[in-house]
Amino acid sequence: MTSVPKPLVLAPTSAKPVTCGVSDYLHRLAAYVEAQEPGLMQVVILETERPMQFIGTLVRHLRAGGIVHMNLPVEGWGQHLLPGAVLALARCLTQRGRIVLTLHEWLSLHPLRYASELPDIQMADAVVLVSRQQMRAFQTQGRLVPSQLRDEARLIPIGPNIMPEAAPEPIPQRSIAQAGRNGGRRLVIGYFGVLYTSKQPILMLEALAALARRGVDAELRICGDFLHDKPQEKASFNAAVDRLGVRDRLDMRGRIEQQADVLSALAETDLNLLLFSDGASTRRSSLLTCLQLDRPVVTTQPQETDEFADWPQLAGQIAGGGIRLVAPDADGATVAAAIDTFAASEPRRDPVDLEALWQAAATAHRELYAEVTARPRRRLFGRRR
Repeated sequence: MTSVPKPLVLAPTSAKPVTCGVSDYLHRLAAYVEAQEPGLMQVVILETERPMQFIGTLVRHLRAGGIVHMNLPVEGWGQHLLPGAVLALARCLTQRGRIVLTLHEWLSLHPLRYASELPDIQMADAVVLVSRQQMRAFQTQGRLVPSQLRDEARLIPIGPNIMPEAAPEPIPQRSIAQAGRNGGRRLVIGYFGVLYTSKQPILMLEALAALARRGVDAELRICGDFLHDKPQEKASFNAAVDRLGVRDRLDMRGRIEQQADVLSALAETDLNLLLFSDGASTRRSSLLTCLQLDRPVVTTQPQETDEFADWPQLAGQIAGGGIRLVAPDADGATVAAAIDTFAASEPRRDPVDLEALWQAAATAHRELYAEVTARPRRRLFGRRR
């Protein structure tokens, strides 16, 4: 890569064929930044299997006075340690340019992944978090993070990776008053997103089995798949399917490549179910995607009472009953009861227009890039020069 103009922001990601919301987010953010300020941001594909190219690309860009904006974690990079150290290595090779780091997770990071990201964090000129929950955890629990970075961390919420412009013609609202009752049809429960531990996929299966015990004929439509580098989680899921006897109640769609098809599959459900072990938050693009539809949503209570303070539409729908909240540690029977009573009440909700989140995110990033370029570069241990 040749020398690049100073204003250019280089944002690395992976092209691995995995269900990675962070990569999808990055491309969506870049499109909104491009619409506001053409030529400012460039997404570049870098892979851990080619470490010299990875590091060399970042070093050349920094030497040209540009900004490297890394987003972590990117699932396409798997369990490799390189992403968590590549910015530190690049900084050792050049003192020019600026580094911005967005942490999509902090509170629920595995200790080894937490440790692997610390070198990159030490070298950042600015850190961005995408939810109040993660922000507060970063500021209060990041003991090995320079205090200046903790104090100056930015909150820039994300928008949904899948937007309604990709949707087909509106699908008529389904009536779910008689779903699952004697002589009625199946209650179709939708799920969208990656399947891994913090999404509690086995709890969804337990809720499905509990619904059957309650006499509700329900089906779980899963639009998503397991990560390719965690086969043990898929094996545990399949074992739970057999143990709970819900194989014939599952509709496994896998990763759906076309955005319109994702929205269509979710719009054909009676309600959508998202059970986050750390509670619902603004960092969950899968939740944001479902909220854009007119289907009811059952999800977990946010850990922070003001997590959705900037979303008055959402707060109103929670109060009005269009969104049902359960405790993050609820068991399958409790979730099933919430779904059953929710379905019987025929809830209605209006879609939430979340494009403003993307517009605000693009504006906030442009302002941050201008700020870090104008101010002295942060040196190790928090000093600026």
